[in-house]
Amino acid sequence: MGNTNTLDKGMKVYIKQEFEKVKQENCQRQYLKISEVLKLQHPENYPFSFAHLGILYMIDTQKQGIITMQNLLHFAQVCMRNLKNVQPYEFQSQLQGLATSLLLEHIVKNNIQQLCEWFMTLLMNDEQVTIFQNIQFVKLETVQIMYEICNLKVMSNIDIQQFVDLLQQSGEEAGLMSLDQEELDEYIPLETCQEFIKNFLNGFKSLMTEIGYVN
Repeated sequence: MGNTNTLDKGMKVYIKQEFEKVKQENCQRQYLKISEVLKLQHPENYPFSFAHLGILYMIDTQKQGIITMQNLLHFAQVCMRNLKNVQPYEFQSQLQGLATSLLLEHIVKNNIQQLCEWFMTLLMNDEQVTIFQNIQFVKLETVQIMYEICNLKVMSNIDIQQFVDLLQQSGEEAGLMSLDQEELDEYIPLETCQEFIKNFLNGFKSLMTEIGYVN
C-alpha cells in the first residue's frame, strides 16, 4: 500500500485526529462509513472534497466500501507523490483528474457491474435496508449521499428534492412503491438506486468515450 513513512509527522497526526473526530462516538470499529468520510476536513494547503466518486474509489484500495486509517494515510502518500508541487488553487482539479483517470482505467480493464457493486457496497455499509412488503428500501440520507458523490447539482442541474422525486417516480413506474403510501415518503427502493447507479456509470463511460478518454 505504499510507504506512509514519506508523510511528515504533522500530516499523520492530522489524519489520525480527523479520523477519530468524525467516527461515531464511543465506536470501537477501525474504519469509517461513507457518511463519516464526507465529514472529513482537508488540510489547509490541500483543498478538495471527498464527495467525488473517483477520489473515494482511489481511497478504498481494497474496494470493501469502508475507509480505514491506513487507506487515508496511503491516499495522502499518493497525493504527496503525484501532486507535491501543485498550487492550492488547482489542487482539487488536479486530484479529481488523477482519480478520474484511475476510475476510467478500472472501467476499461474490468466492467461497469463491478463498479456498481462497489458503489452499492459503499452505500449499504452506511445503513441497513428497510423491508416493506418484501421490497428493500433505503432512507433519504443514503439518497443524499448518492446525490453528493455523483455531483448531480452540477452534472444534471437538479436539486436534491428533484432527485428524490425522480427516484420515487421511477420506483412507482417499476411497481416497487406507490406515491400514495405516506409511510414510504422518506424511502427509495433499493432496486431503483441500483438502476440509477448503473445508468449513471454507463453515462459517465459514454461521455468519456465521446471526448476521447476511453477507446
